[in-house]
Amino acid sequence: MARYMLALACGGAAMTLAACASEVGTSDDDGPTSYTYACDDGRSFFVIFSEDGDQAFVSTDDDTYELVWVDTDEFDESDDGEYQNDDGVELTFDEEEDAYLAIPEGDDYENCE
Repeated sequence: MARYMLALACGGAAMTLAACASEVGTSDDDGPTSYTYACDDGRSFFVIFSEDGDQAFVSTDDDTYELVWVDTDEFDESDDGEYQNDDGVELTFDEEEDAYLAIPEGDDYENCE
């Protein structure tokens, strides 16, 4: 079910997740951008960023999360912002563009490139 939802987010039911598996958009074209982040512990997660960058759809082996952009500039100078949802799931990036996915009451994904 999670992969089907990501296929819908990537542009329609006819488009499969396999078609989204590599980067599907850049800053120069219209459409979502997707990345797979590999973590130091051997796990990975897949993210599709909406065209406007306001949403991120994250898929792990266990679940799928829909997150929205939150500007945290005024609170934390080390981050420009992060993606969050109402359940407390957070996706943040450091200066080197490494990703950190925090999942309440779950295993966090750390040191992911």
